[in-house]
Amino acid sequence: MFVTPLGDAHNIGASVAALQRASTFVRRALAARIRVYRIPRIQFQLDPEMLTAEAIAQRRTEGEATDQGTDVLTVQPCDGR
Repeated sequence: MFVTPLGDAHNIGASVAALQRASTFVRRALAARIRVYRIPRIQFQLDPEMLTAEAIAQRRTEGEATDQGTDVLTVQPCDGR
């Protein structure tokens, strides 16, 4: 399963490791609720596309904050002289 942990970016590895440790529990819970012959082994991985999207959103937010602190130059129209 591809996952995207929420919260602090520094704890992403710990979040995925915790999910991986809980994979047996998740598999048993699925087996109790789904009627199939065999439940596949579950492996958790970071979703690289979501991480990229999150990084882009963060840069955009930082850029907007930077732009608000700068003065905007106004261009005066030329009167043709």
